[in-house]
Amino acid sequence: MKKLTIKLNLDERKYDALHTFSTQKGIDIDAEFVAYFEKMYKKIVPKAVREYIEGTTLSTVSDPVSEEKVINNAPQLQPEPEPETKSNPISNPGGFWS
Repeated sequence: MKKLTIKLNLDERKYDALHTFSTQKGIDIDAEFVAYFEKMYKKIVPKAVREYIEGTTLSTVSDPVSEEKVINNAPQLQPEPEPETKSNPISNPGGFWS
């Protein structure tokens, strides 16, 4: 999955305090932001959209086993039956005009 870098405008003193105390407690701020992003994503983005995004992500994975799972789990489409052709009464001897 392609990653995106986000730039945030934060109060410098608040960030410095957060950084100081998170370091003392062994907490990774980046990991906390990512976890919060995931929580917000699941809360806001509809499930069908998340499933679509996650499905397209799986199809772009270079792992052959994952690609095989995507292919094998895809719905099987059946060909539609050929429509019945109605004969043209003008070109059909014994048809409408006979």
